[in-house]
Amino acid sequence: MNLVLKMEANVEKIVEETFEELPPAIKAALITRDGTLIYSNIEENILRKILKLSKKHQKIPVNDYNSEKIDENTLMFYGLSSDKIFIAYSQLTLPETIVHSRKTIEKLKKKLNEMLRKFLEELGKEIDEETKQKYKMVYELSPKYKNIDEVLPLVAWMGATTATIVANLDKKLPVWQLTLLLQKAGIKITFEETLKILEGLRERGYLTLTTEK
Repeated sequence: MNLVLKMEANVEKIVEETFEELPPAIKAALITRDGTLIYSNIEENILRKILKLSKKHQKIPVNDYNSEKIDENTLMFYGLSSDKIFIAYSQLTLPETIVHSRKTIEKLKKKLNEMLRKFLEELGKEIDEETKQKYKMVYELSPKYKNIDEVLPLVAWMGATTATIVANLDKKLPVWQLTLLLQKAGIKITFEETLKILEGLRERGYLTLTTEK
């Protein structure tokens, strides 16, 4: 099994195990921002309705949530990351759903970030130390912006690759790891090209150079 397929299988396993910790009154799903289902324990006929509703929540900010009612039950759409949305389908009230989902959400974030780190470390075995040192810089949003969603519309004119780079800044990866992530997503880009885009964003005031790993 190649690394990408192995990562996808691990994501599904992590999500399934984490969802088991939710109370019986809450079922859940994890989807990508474009609506692709990663994992769900929600009944299929209800899930189809939820996935249709999820289309209007695709741009929900990271760490924010929207809610709806469906068949008298609570629906919560939570921005888990720049590329994933957590959905809770609950028999409880919205405040109760938030309380009972919080631990699951935090655990899911931690486990997925750890898995991504290991995945990138595995990819990094093919990269020489000189390259890692040359592209070890880490860029983050400028403090004047609250979140990634504020910046994305401002950089849309710069193209899809730049937007994808900005969307992944919450992972706080050094340039070489960010480049590998983009390459595995099918984007043809070099380490130097990634650095050039990041520096251009910094010069325009969107980013800061926060540290070097």
